[in-house]
Amino acid sequence: MMMVQDSGIETDISALELLRQQTQWYLGIDLGTTGLSAALFHRDTRKVYPIYWQAEQTELSEVEDLPFTFRLPCQVYYVNSQEEATPSHLQHFKPLLNLGIPYYRGDDSSGLRAFPMIQWSQQQSIFLGGFQEAWTALLSTLNPSRVLQGRGTSRLIERNRVNCPTIALPNIYRLGAVGLDGEEFQQALMALGGIILGCPVAATEAYRFNLREAVLAAGLVKRPEQIFIIEDAIATLLYQFHLNSPDPNSTILMLNIGATTTEMAVATLPQDLTEFSASQVVCHQITYGGDAFNQDIITQLLLHPKGSPFQTFDIPDFVSPQPGHPDLTKRYRLQQILQSSEAGLKLLEVAELLKFKLQQTDHYTLKLNNYSLEVSQQDLEQKIFMPFVQQLNRELNHLFSQKGISPVGINQAICTGGNSTWPTFSRWLRQKLPNALITQDSPRNPENSDNNYSHCSRLAWGLAVLPLYFKVLDVSRHQYSDYFILAELLRVFQEQPLSLSEVNQLLENRGINTRSCQDRIVAILNGTLPPGLIPSTSEAFWLTLESQTNPDYQGLLEGALFYQDVDHHYFVSLDRADITRQYLSQLSQNSHQTWEEPQSIISYH
Repeated sequence: MMMVQDSGIETDISALELLRQQTQWYLGIDLGTTGLSAALFHRDTRKVYPIYWQAEQTELSEVEDLPFTFRLPCQVYYVNSQEEATPSHLQHFKPLLNLGIPYYRGDDSSGLRAFPMIQWSQQQSIFLGGFQEAWTALLSTLNPSRVLQGRGTSRLIERNRVNCPTIALPNIYRLGAVGLDGEEFQQALMALGGIILGCPVAATEAYRFNLREAVLAAGLVKRPEQIFIIEDAIATLLYQFHLNSPDPNSTILMLNIGATTTEMAVATLPQDLTEFSASQVVCHQITYGGDAFNQDIITQLLLHPKGSPFQTFDIPDFVSPQPGHPDLTKRYRLQQILQSSEAGLKLLEVAELLKFKLQQTDHYTLKLNNYSLEVSQQDLEQKIFMPFVQQLNRELNHLFSQKGISPVGINQAICTGGNSTWPTFSRWLRQKLPNALITQDSPRNPENSDNNYSHCSRLAWGLAVLPLYFKVLDVSRHQYSDYFILAELLRVFQEQPLSLSEVNQLLENRGINTRSCQDRIVAILNGTLPPGLIPSTSEAFWLTLESQTNPDYQGLLEGALFYQDVDHHYFVSLDRADITRQYLSQLSQNSHQTWEEPQSIISYH
């Protein structure tokens, strides 16, 4: 067992020497919406060592009965100013990292102002940087040289910048790894060759940037190029490869019904699994998961029945989302309402409990104060789960069509996530895939800690073993982020028009492999801003009114940055270029990452 404690030591090592030292140990981190899981991997021995956390009793914390967990709850306490009497309890904030990059904007009248501000509840707005700092706090538990001390809580992050919060964890943690003693574990964490993170299929470049920023701020590695990001769906496949090598040339379906999204992937495996590459897998995503399921339980089963203890809770009809469907704008609004009162938070807690109980029994009687409410599994399945399964069926058919296969051609299906354990889901999937060997998770009890070794996150395991299947990494995106490509285009364009071949030549003169990122170059030239550069219109509902009218966001949308003439030559708008350069400079001003140089690739071979 290793105690995370303060050493305050920073070692100055040249990049070459650091690379020599950090070639054996790799850390896979599953940054889930509800919990963080991690696993160490030793490249030479090919062994995986799951990491576990153990909370210590403090004055303010409540240590759970079970002694340890393989899943650190993603919960933090947030204090926005010294005037706040009690800290806010934050959880389920992972999707917000997809909105954009937090930054500070100079204002002549009021100094620096933080953007974007998130309308977390009806009463409270929080700087997006606070959620990035929350991930830094959680990840810092994996750094043996970090300070984890405080009165009652583990205070980790405290900044003097405007609107930047103080973040605290609910406990002080000890941690260890199965199969390693304390000294071996600490040495491994101090000598990481790389960190592998997972991301949703549709993650923006901002999401990737924010994750890397949190890892670098936590001090787990020193350089951005040591951080690799692959899709969660692909990581689940890699877990299966390492655990039990599937048959060569077989076709596998992966389904992960997570807290915020349902990720799916179809892969046709090569004869040699080490040759498995991104071109052999097709991924897709539905923006519906366990959190939306809980909302549907609230609106469909808890609020309306006569005699319900919650029937006085006021949710306007126009806010209720369509069951089983993303319906994102309504869900954002509903979440804000639920997070704005103790009654709303209690509803979310009850919905999570019902979701588990009704997988075990046909009926469950909910008792609260002097009220009781009986809820049936049949009602839940008919009103909520079946609409979701119908939508999932349509999306799977689309995915199969993209891959050019039929359901009967699937040899194996891997299903993860709490909602994948429902009896209705199992029956439907077995009918949908008659020739597939189906592997599913077991239901997890939300009332108990997860301290079973077998419950070590599949994603963390699959992420950790990426060095064995390096070809599946999107090397182009690792080297050249969308924002780096945008910055490079602004550097090569002057007043004169350029053909696409001339653009490519100028970029190649700067050392960029344009063939590997040609589609992204063309997309930017044709007027598509990189996703996440500014918050999208569909996600603007998360922002405060002031952030929605941020002059920087408005300025980037006012006109085209690049345009074409009749001869298909590209021009740059010099005024728009200046605005974009200034904005990119603001984004990187307080960050560990810049867009001056591409990220190098550390080969595993």
